[in-house]
Formats: sequence, C-alpha cells, structure tokens
Amino acid sequence: AGLARVIHRHSDGNPLFMIAMLDHLEQRGILVQSRGHWTVTAPLEQVDPGVPETLKQMLETQLAHATEAEQQLLKCASVAGYHFTAWSVATMMMSDVTPLEEMCEALAERYQFLASAGTRELSNRVTTPEFRFRHALYREVLARDGALAHFDHVLNAALMVAYIALRRGDAVGLLAVGGDTRFV
Repeated sequence: AGLARVIHRHSDGNPLFMIAMLDHLEQRGILVQSRGHWTVTAPLEQVDPGVPETLKQMLETQLAHATEAEQQLLKCASVAGYHFTAWSVATMMMSDVTPLEEMCEALAERYQFLASAGTRELSNRVTTPEFRFRHALYREVLARDGALAHFDHVLNAALMVAYIALRRGDAVGLLAVGGDTRFV
C-alpha cells in the first residue's frame, strides 16, 4: 500500500507513468521479485521513482513541440512550483503578466502541460489566475534541467529581496549573487 501511494503521487495516477516507474524501480534493484513475491529493498521514505529515461524522452519530445516562448514559460513555472500564478512567472521573466496568462490559459485549454487551478488573491488585492502542471513529471523534467539548477536559488533570493524592497517602499533592491550584481 505504501509503494502504491509513492508511485501514485509521482505519476498522478497515469497508468503509462506508473508502469514506467515500476520498471525503473525494478531496474535499479529497489523493487525485486523473489519466489513469486515483490519486495521493496529500501525504506519507503527513501524511495524516489525519479523519471525513467524512456518517460523523460517522451516528455522532452512533447516539450520540444512547444514554442520557444512556451518552453521558457514552462521552465520558469517549474521553478515556481507545482502550483503557480501567472504573476509569479511574469515576475521571474520580468515580463508583462497578460501575455503569460493568455499563454498559460491556452496551454491549459489544449490540455498541454498545464491545468487551470482557479485564482489567487495577492496581498495587494489583485486577483491572478493560478495554474498547475497536469503531471508532476512535467515539472520534474523541467526542474531537472541542468541550466535551471542555479536559477532556482538565484530566483528565490531575488524574489525575497524584491519583496522586502517593495514592502519598504524602495524602488530598487540590490542583490549580489556569486559575485554578480543584479538589480531587482
């Protein structure tokens, strides 16, 4: 029952994803069959099905068919989280929120990568659409992109400084990261 929950959580219940993950766990020796019984060889809290290579290739092929603007949006959204607002992605991309909202809505309407998740009211009383990845694996493949590994930390620091600067009424917050100076 515990392994089923782990697999379901990582696959969102998609049968193709579940089978690929179970095969992947078996190949890694985490799931073994002995005398007609299956056994998990690691504590469940340490079991990470990851993204099997075949599944990763399939998801990357789907992502390759997205436009360059959609790919950039999806990469930034993957850093923002499984659930995210168009406003947070626009902030990361230093872009106008309206075209990004429209792009997210179009992807959601086409059942590609994203789903609408309602709206969220921001602290300034502005309401912004919220979205989520259709499958956690889309986000995982995007978030594991080597080019984004450093971006996640830089982004979190930049957003924190921007938030503090805005709360204090400062027009510009200065952030020094890794020797580079960046303005937020």
